[in-house]
Amino acid sequence: MLLLLCFLSPITVSSADQGLLEREIASTAGAVKETANSSLITGDEWTVLALDAAGVPFDRQAYIDDAEKNGVSLGDTVERQRAALALAALGQIDTDFVKETPDKTVNSKNGIMSFIFGLHLANNGITGALSADDIISELENRKNDDGGWCVGGKFSDVDVTAMAVAALAPNKSSPAALNLIDGALRFLSSRQEESGGFSSYGVENAESSAQVIIALAALGRDPDGDHDFTKNMHTVYDALSTFREPDGTYRHTADGNTNKTATIQALLALVAYKRSLDASPPLFVFDRGETPAPDADIEVTPSDKTPSSTAPETERTPDIDQDQTPQTYAPYKLIAASVIIAVAAVIMVVMFIRRDRDMRDYLIVILIAALAVAAVFFINIESPGEHFTSHQSGVETAGTVTISADASAVAGQGNAVPANGVIMAAREVGISDGDTVYTATVEAARREGIIIATDAAGSYIRTIDGISERDFGALSGWVYRVNGEYPAVACTDYVLSPGDTVEWIYTLKPLSAQ
Repeated sequence: MLLLLCFLSPITVSSADQGLLEREIASTAGAVKETANSSLITGDEWTVLALDAAGVPFDRQAYIDDAEKNGVSLGDTVERQRAALALAALGQIDTDFVKETPDKTVNSKNGIMSFIFGLHLANNGITGALSADDIISELENRKNDDGGWCVGGKFSDVDVTAMAVAALAPNKSSPAALNLIDGALRFLSSRQEESGGFSSYGVENAESSAQVIIALAALGRDPDGDHDFTKNMHTVYDALSTFREPDGTYRHTADGNTNKTATIQALLALVAYKRSLDASPPLFVFDRGETPAPDADIEVTPSDKTPSSTAPETERTPDIDQDQTPQTYAPYKLIAASVIIAVAAVIMVVMFIRRDRDMRDYLIVILIAALAVAAVFFINIESPGEHFTSHQSGVETAGTVTISADASAVAGQGNAVPANGVIMAAREVGISDGDTVYTATVEAARREGIIIATDAAGSYIRTIDGISERDFGALSGWVYRVNGEYPAVACTDYVLSPGDTVEWIYTLKPLSAQ
């Protein structure tokens, strides 16, 4: 009974916390307006939606006039849907451009995002031949086995799934929508990092956390306290805050620079959270006269973090060389440990001779010596020859995969890039059950004598043979595809099958822009 009451109760925070949230909204809204064009026009829809939601004054009529004049230039695309949604937010629901948008854009040709934005439009009474129920049925048909959605391929993406949940939230009284929301929340909870944040394409970023906050807020769930979305005592709201700068702007990644898109998405998330606290309608429902019913039916069953893949969890081996013992300098470790113990003994003898009778001094020496000995035995020391020797000796293989790395986009630029752009020619490596793109790539690199480097969390590859992300621009870096498709999961989470072809490609722009 107590648990039921917890889910029936509206979310609350202290007045001090609400005041902090309001100050964050004000400073971030100011930052968004400061970087916005003097007159917002077609193409500025996210800025329009963010500033309007935050109640910030801007020339709304200038955007309305431009969108109604030039909106048709967007064609029958998802971009047109966003323009129609922005116009709806500004009270222009009855224009022909807005009313004709669903029938022109909500279709299979435009993909999953057209159904998500189509549902946002339907939630505001803007429908065509397809009703909200029809779109929900289409989302059911396009759902992946893990409960989420993606733009392409079979591996669900956090951002796309969270956006789908935000669109489904106003329809949660429908059993079909409620079932989709429940499965999507389970997927999102399973993909939450120990930091409380979320990653897309293997990179933890502000926008992914922002989208999850918008989704949770639309359901009336607290992104700063929901137990299903708190990992290692870190919430989604905590994670988003780590990207915040003192001036109210946000970074895309933890070590990146201030980013306009991240700042706009963060503002939308902050406003969505505030609206939920105020029991107001969800962010993208523009009829402000109704208050959504409390969310009492949706609960995520706590579970261990399960990466999205068709392979069962028991087959995963995310750590390199798991259950293998690479060759080490064991004799040298014994010698080093003996030296440490001897030095510690000499120090204590000297202390005794000098009549040091404080037992705490002896304990400190013993503790330091013990830590040093432990470090010697736990740190794996390899010679260059051993590092570049295959670690698969004696391990039963399930088959082979082909690995390659190509930097043709920057061929001949800089000393590290060959003239033909080929960093690692296609070669076969053996894999065992559960091997991932990461473990197979590391094995291929060992054999080629190539050094690779990962991010601090070890979730994605930053450098291959001296060519690193952002070496050739702020958006440059390594991406991978398997059998011609770009999976929406980290390379440490993609479990390979015999015969797969893995291609690492250095790109100058994000996949969404290609």
